[in-house]
Amino acid sequence: MRKALRGNQDKGWFKKPAAMLNACLLADNVCWIDTDCHVVDNISGIWDHIVPNKLSMAEDVPWSTRRGEKWHNSGVVAFKSTPPILKEWVSAVATNPVQGDQETLHLLIRDPIQRLKYIEDLPRQYNVLRIDHLDNTVPKNPKVFHWTGQKGKDKIRSLMNG
Repeated sequence: MRKALRGNQDKGWFKKPAAMLNACLLADNVCWIDTDCHVVDNISGIWDHIVPNKLSMAEDVPWSTRRGEKWHNSGVVAFKSTPPILKEWVSAVATNPVQGDQETLHLLIRDPIQRLKYIEDLPRQYNVLRIDHLDNTVPKNPKVFHWTGQKGKDKIRSLMNG
């Protein structure tokens, strides 16, 4: 099983934390947006929600509900400078990757005290998940739709094809 998980390191999402860390060298403020996200409104207000030494991320309400604990979605992540948890995340995906980058980060911040220390809640309108539509939990005034999974890819194709 460990070998199979390590094989997943070739997946693009395991490269995300390192790419975000590299972005810190290019800008003081960074906003990572996954390629399966659809920005539908002005997101400049996202900068009002970043604080030093933390990653600003929206709660993943569908996963929080299904798993019985608070989860954050890594499809949209905003931060300033280089939050310490970002370096830990890069190390964790290199040494002990689990299902995906989000799951690996969750293991690092699973404890509520760790989560408070390293994560700033981003308003959910900045990362509305495909499953939010199914669960009827879409917040008011969404700014970014995150079309996850194969069904999300199909949705993106349909949007591109008009």
